[in-house]
Amino acid sequence: MVASRSPLRHAPAPLPGASLAAALEEHRQTQVLMRLYVPMVVVMACKSWLLLALGHSRLMLAIDALGMTLFAGVLVAAYFLRHKPEAERKEHNLALGLAGERAVAQALESLKARGYTVVHDLKVPEGNVDHVVVGPAGLFVLETKTRSRWPGARVAASEGRLRVGGRDESAAVVQVRRNASRVRGLLGLHDSTVVDSKAVVVLPGWYVGDGFRDGYWVLNEKAFVTKVCQMPARLDRAEVDAVAQRLRALVAAQAEAAARLGQTLTPPVRPARIG
Repeated sequence: MVASRSPLRHAPAPLPGASLAAALEEHRQTQVLMRLYVPMVVVMACKSWLLLALGHSRLMLAIDALGMTLFAGVLVAAYFLRHKPEAERKEHNLALGLAGERAVAQALESLKARGYTVVHDLKVPEGNVDHVVVGPAGLFVLETKTRSRWPGARVAASEGRLRVGGRDESAAVVQVRRNASRVRGLLGLHDSTVVDSKAVVVLPGWYVGDGFRDGYWVLNEKAFVTKVCQMPARLDRAEVDAVAQRLRALVAAQAEAAARLGQTLTPPVRPARIG
């Protein structure tokens, strides 16, 4: 018998928010199992009490029924007093983050008509990059941070520091600058004098008055697209195509590795130098 195989020649590239979507699905499955486990323990305890009432091995059944009932009671109390609010908060944050990454991806779609290549959920050592954009204005590495807002909330960005609605989000600056360097390395651009990478923290739906800082930007998704469209070309067509080809090859290699092994790997890439 001939083994069947997928009709796809290449594994598809990750969708926007793929990592968050996977984390959200895993979290929801865990909550379903938790909700099923507690009733199962209760049913087992009831069975023991029923057998006890019917006169089966009274002493052992009494100990078993009492233990199962107490165990079920502890589980129910622990779940509803602690885990349920925590689980709901985590699910809310994951869903909010996923919606934010998809909103940013939707805004970036307009750049493709202007000669830009956009990829999402690129794997790097110790994590992932939400979005990478390359085109005439250069190479941009984006980290999306979706945060709830309220009337009067403001964004304050200073050198290396970021506060969103009064909360310290400076770790996002460190993260995106580190990821920008990692992407340059994966694309073989560390020694390039032509192609630089701009680190960008994207805050979907927030207004950022002045988010242009030395070494990084802080913008919402619409302001980022507008800024890129207004920038003069820094790369010619050949340079854009060379970097975009490397980026697409990296994404394809990661997708193939994930399809083969069931996990995401970042293969070594040693392309030739540009510039």
